[in-house]
Amino acid sequence: YEVLTENTSNHKLYYDNTASIQDGSHKQRSDYASFIPDSHNEKYMKKSKENTDEYQPGEKTKSLKSIPISQKAYEALKNNRATFNIHGGVSKTSTFDD
Repeated sequence: YEVLTENTSNHKLYYDNTASIQDGSHKQRSDYASFIPDSHNEKYMKKSKENTDEYQPGEKTKSLKSIPISQKAYEALKNNRATFNIHGGVSKTSTFDD
């Protein structure tokens, strides 16, 4: 899936651009690297190479994310037994407690 993130504030902010597939008690989270070419990989677009969640004032990216799943998880999604959850969110802290 494609994610457009832009910090339009005058302060450093942290963005949670993750999603997950929930199948019963099993949760498979998205990642920024699997099957994603470097040209669309958030890690290579970021000013902060240590923290891909960190966005400086005015920083903007358009990247791709993926969720590698098993055939079992695919069938669960197809048959409405699993859910695709977009987490998202923005915070002033890297721990997302603000």
